[in-house]
Amino acid sequence: MRELLAILCLGFVLLSCKKDELDCTTVVPPSNWFEISIDNSSGTPLINTVHIQDSFRFYSVLTNTYIKPLPFAGEPSYLMIAFPDLRNGMEYYLDLDAVDTDTLVFNYSEQVSDCYSEYTLSEIIYNGESTPISGDSKRYHVVKY
Repeated sequence: MRELLAILCLGFVLLSCKKDELDCTTVVPPSNWFEISIDNSSGTPLINTVHIQDSFRFYSVLTNTYIKPLPFAGEPSYLMIAFPDLRNGMEYYLDLDAVDTDTLVFNYSEQVSDCYSEYTLSEIIYNGESTPISGDSKRYHVVKY
């Protein structure tokens, strides 16, 4: 009889346990952006030295936006780009000034979880030149030849 009572109690406990649900409000997602610096062939940044603007027009056939240099981060030679604003493999244009427009293609993967999407950049194609990406950095340099 005791064995039967123990089995019933154990069964009741197991049935009353509820699977823990993930509370996405307590999850801190990884950043969904990266920073890019456009350098000359000797490694000198061109943003905020040669190309000085409050914001730069960044657009494709589907979108048109303006991105700003990052003076608050102490690196005004970088531009911040958000993954949700990009389409993988699409050609984008960056107006550096009134006559100089560059072409960028971003290749990346997206991993969707219950609470967020995580993006991994694999390549930047800048004016036809490939810049392979390695490591977990969020800052990348492309070279303007």
